[in-house]
Amino acid sequence: MAAANPQVTFTAPRTVEIVDAGVPAIGPRDVLVRTRCSLISAGTEGSSYVGRQWTRDDGTVVPRYPDVPGYSNVGEVVAVGDEVERFRIGDRVTSSARHQLLSAFPESHPVLWPVPEGVGDEDASFCVLGCTVLNGVRMGHPQLGEAVAVIGLGVLGQLACRYLALTGAGPIIGIDLDDFRLGLARDAGVVTHALNPSACEVRTEVLALTEGRGADFVFEVTGRTETYDTAFDLARRFGTVVALGSPRWPAPVDMMKLHLKALNCVGAIVSAHPEPGDGRNRWHRGANAALFLDLAARGRMKLGPLVTHRFPYDRAAEAYPTAIGERGDALGVMFEWPQA
Repeated sequence: MAAANPQVTFTAPRTVEIVDAGVPAIGPRDVLVRTRCSLISAGTEGSSYVGRQWTRDDGTVVPRYPDVPGYSNVGEVVAVGDEVERFRIGDRVTSSARHQLLSAFPESHPVLWPVPEGVGDEDASFCVLGCTVLNGVRMGHPQLGEAVAVIGLGVLGQLACRYLALTGAGPIIGIDLDDFRLGLARDAGVVTHALNPSACEVRTEVLALTEGRGADFVFEVTGRTETYDTAFDLARRFGTVVALGSPRWPAPVDMMKLHLKALNCVGAIVSAHPEPGDGRNRWHRGANAALFLDLAARGRMKLGPLVTHRFPYDRAAEAYPTAIGERGDALGVMFEWPQA
């Protein structure tokens, strides 16, 4: 018998199963969403998939199994509670739902947003990640004409370059060991220079592009703590390094580089968003989501080239090795879900 609510689940390291999560009940102020597509977050989900443990600041050791991945979902509202006012049956929404067919949310959930006309399902699936990246770019405060280096051109790095290109910052220097990813950023016109550390001395190149100063801003988007020495090397004196990737594991870093250059180092985790109603900063998570979707609707965020693979949800065991780069060139890996 087919599962009523199939759900992608990690039951052990590198072990992916489809389980039946059951149809969630909804209350009077809840909505039921049927997934249309969902995007793998290769960094967060990949770390859980491979099983390398890390410790959160509260002392919790993760991953723990079973683990249900996913938080970049687009679906259709298929049922609403009697008191729901914000959504109607048939509305398309993007949310933090897991990789599963059916998900229930209170209509006031902070990561449940309507998808406007003109934005395709796949483009909308980047919204949750897009908010995090947009907030990180804002936290760096890049200005018109300032030099920026982006280390790591995975999905988050590609999104960062798109936002930076809109700010008027420049040069925008993309850095990655993968020529495929460098090519995607170059072809999209969101970097002015694409550097592969295996083919050039990156610090020398960055200094040459910035009249010897170094980059005003360096965005670290690999999530590998080992790259922070490079980030500190590339930044100019009094420059800013933005930690946009999620560095889960400790590694030796030469903090003297940070000290001698008097660098500003900013942690850009998603929870750094301001709260709604903050009088000093109106760009809370929902406001960033609305802007992301508006930019996508107006063609200002070219997202299509970021999707390199699509898998039916029941081939999740193939999708994850692909998403973490074990099966050739890959970037955005999407799950497709059956429609009623």
